[in-house]
Amino acid sequence: VIEGYDKMDCAVRGVVRSLLDGGLTTTARGRYASSGGGGGVGEAALAEAFVGAAGAPAAQVSFADAIFVLESNVGYLEIYGDAEAQAANGSAALSAELYDRKLKDAVFGAWLRQGCESRVDSQRLLGLIDAFVPFAPLGRAHLEALAAKRLEARAARERALGRFELSWARGELEAHLASRAEYDADGGWAIEGAKEMDTIFSRHVSRPLRAWADARGIAEADAAAEAEADTARWRRRALEEAVAGALQVVTAAGREALHAAGALPPAGEEPSTGDAVTAGRNTVAPQEPLPHVRLEVVNGRVRAVDDDA
Repeated sequence: VIEGYDKMDCAVRGVVRSLLDGGLTTTARGRYASSGGGGGVGEAALAEAFVGAAGAPAAQVSFADAIFVLESNVGYLEIYGDAEAQAANGSAALSAELYDRKLKDAVFGAWLRQGCESRVDSQRLLGLIDAFVPFAPLGRAHLEALAAKRLEARAARERALGRFELSWARGELEAHLASRAEYDADGGWAIEGAKEMDTIFSRHVSRPLRAWADARGIAEADAAAEAEADTARWRRRALEEAVAGALQVVTAAGREALHAAGALPPAGEEPSTGDAVTAGRNTVAPQEPLPHVRLEVVNGRVRAVDDDA
């Protein structure tokens, strides 16, 4: 990930062009570039790795199988203006092809103004980029959809960890969480995009759930337990799918033989998704019933309450 690629100086941009063009470059220090944080390759890191000190040993590094993601704010105003117009007159959103063209034109204009290379070389560099992907502004409906996905993921996580079953007032809670974000006065777009949802979710979902769990002596799961639960969940799903697939292809005679050998439960009791699964003589039993908690919006606040349903 290369952040702010439109702001790179000419020397570093030449390095990036060589990577995109041939997938191979010669470094001065014989090692990969790394960033100081955030996962992006910064200009200083690139310069240090690929320029280096005079006389340093050189080495070739291949990036032929790498995927480069170039991030930039170039073209943001054009995208925002299109979204404003669409919201105002109800017109259809621009297609991916049109957005690709608009962003490509914006980047090309920025590179020409920088003057690092000739017009032909700028066009050639532009042609090395496979796709220009717009990040359109997000409205309230988008944040509601994001809140719904995060709630579903949280419920699945807590279930897999064996802590509790989570339910909520569907639609109402998502709308409440989205309403906590800050929107601009013109188009109603989320000023921070989806970034603000991290803080909102922590404050209005994680905190009430933590307080509810603490009051009932339900310990917080550690990272090792989470990883183990994820592994167990995927193994269980793979086992269920394998058994279900086998049951569909086994002939009637073969199934009777399996029943007789005890490798399958009696006829009419074959497992289905969610039931105990028998493969050979190894059984994965369903978990014991978990405590239920429900998230409700009461007087503008999210509360975690016992759910006996």
